[in-house]
Amino acid sequence: TVQLFGAAAPAWSSDGRQIAFVMGTGVSDGSVASNLCVVGADGSNPRQLTALDVTHGKVCTDPCFSPDGSRIAFTVISSRFGAMKLEQLALLRDLTADIYTIRSDGTDLRRLTNDGVSFDPAWGP
Repeated sequence: TVQLFGAAAPAWSSDGRQIAFVMGTGVSDGSVASNLCVVGADGSNPRQLTALDVTHGKVCTDPCFSPDGSRIAFTVISSRFGAMKLEQLALLRDLTADIYTIRSDGTDLRRLTNDGVSFDPAWGP
């Protein structure tokens, strides 16, 4: 049974109209995943932008909006060996990290790095 862990890592759009965040899920064997989501600043129109589940062995984190609000950069942390376990994530063991971007409407997912060690993206002016 999949359980929600809750929302984390909120990031405001530059115009203050949207908030990007990650929503964590897990199952009883300790496997976890998280997806990038956005919601209106007033809580309206929540939507999930990525489609990872516990079988993917990945979690999204560190969202940040581009200055014009059209894209969101974020980190995808991947397990080197199958499903991502909560213990593995907590200990930062056997993981890789890369930076992706996606349009704020959930289209045009792009992987920006492929080195396994890039994380915590930030936009310049």
